[in-house]
Amino acid sequence: MTGFATKGSAALVILAAALLLPGAPFALAQDRFPPPAPERSAVRPSVIVPVPQPFTLNAYDATQALWLVRRSPLLQRWVPGEPRRNIMVREVRAVLVAIDEDAPTPALRPRYDLWVNGAPLDWDHTFIEYGRSMVNLRLLFTYRNQYPPTALRFRIPDDAM
Repeated sequence: MTGFATKGSAALVILAAALLLPGAPFALAQDRFPPPAPERSAVRPSVIVPVPQPFTLNAYDATQALWLVRRSPLLQRWVPGEPRRNIMVREVRAVLVAIDEDAPTPALRPRYDLWVNGAPLDWDHTFIEYGRSMVNLRLLFTYRNQYPPTALRFRIPDDAM
């Protein structure tokens, strides 16, 4: 068996040399093969995508938001100048509210809104505990390539009522 492996290995080396060394009798001509295609990047240049108005979620983000709200059953509603109001979450569900025909992919066309305790969620003024602070829910589901509204409060300040 050792002799066979040695003979086979030697034959492979001779064949490779005959095909690949320039000037060898059976050398592969380089012009027979087209040059490799230039690499295409899978990442497109980033563009700013408009935020849907009114604010809605795609199916994936709606599922994530449902999970997040169900795991943290206490939300807070805060409007600057008014006292905070706790919202005890008894029921949360996603409701299909629109089909966006201008969405870049079919997966982003169905648009959902969250309903908490039978009423639509006020995305701009509802906060959830996230990372040991009260963070705006809309901010958590705004993409990196979207601008959040300029008046949107990202967190509830410590000195808020």
